[in-house]
Amino acid sequence: MTVFAATARARRSIADLLVSLDDAQLAAPSLCAGWSVKVVAAHVAAAVVVGSAGFLRELLRQRGNGHRTNTVLARRVAELPTAVLAGRLTTRK
Repeated sequence: MTVFAATARARRSIADLLVSLDDAQLAAPSLCAGWSVKVVAAHVAAAVVVGSAGFLRELLRQRGNGHRTNTVLARRVAELPTAVLAGRLTTRK
């Protein structure tokens, strides 16, 4: 199995999990300090939602701070409705 196939399968698995969770479960704290379950899923989806160019633009806005860039983008993507987020996780750009 290629890395791309394994990654796609993992994203589909996350999408399936997301649509099975209720609002309280999506808002629950994750093991990532300050991030909800939905924000963690959005972080995974950010690569396909934002793309490389969007990441680089935000990285410049955050003055090269990769951690802050990831946080800003994950929170922004998490604002999408859960069904849309799940759909983006299953669509490869």
